[in-house]
Amino acid sequence: MKYIMLGIVAMTLTLPQSAATAEDRPKTAAEMGIMQGSPPKRLIDMSKWDKGPDNRWAFQHISEIIPTANISRGSGPTSWLERTPLDLSDLRFESPDGEEINVQKMLKKPTRTALPSFTEATSSLKSTTTACARERVSS
Repeated sequence: MKYIMLGIVAMTLTLPQSAATAEDRPKTAAEMGIMQGSPPKRLIDMSKWDKGPDNRWAFQHISEIIPTANISRGSGPTSWLERTPLDLSDLRFESPDGEEINVQKMLKKPTRTALPSFTEATSSLKSTTTACARERVSS
C-alpha cells in the first residue's frame, strides 16, 4: 500500500499545475449558492433533487429531504450468494433513438463516453491523494 500511495503522490507532483484550475471542474453547491445562508437564497427544486446541479447538495443531505433509515446487516455471519450468470446479449429493448436493438448491439454501438477527461481525472486524483496524505498524517 505504501508503494501505491508513493506512486500516486509522485504522479501528482509531476502533473501540470493548470490541471486543477476552477474552470476545469464543475462548481460545488456552495460555489453556486445552493442552500447557502439563512434563509437560503437558492433552494433546491424538490421535483428534480436528484438531477444536476441540485444533486450536488442533495446527495450529501439526503436524510434531510427524503425519509431514510439505517438498516443493520445483523450480528450473524455473512452468507455467500450463488452465482448464476445469464447471457443477456440477445435481450431486446428500444434504444433512446427509437431503434429496437439487443444488448450486444448496444455495447458495440459508438456512444459518448461517461469517463472523465484527463483534466478531471488528474484533478480528482490530486484531491484524493491530498486527503489520503492528511488522513495518514493525522492517524
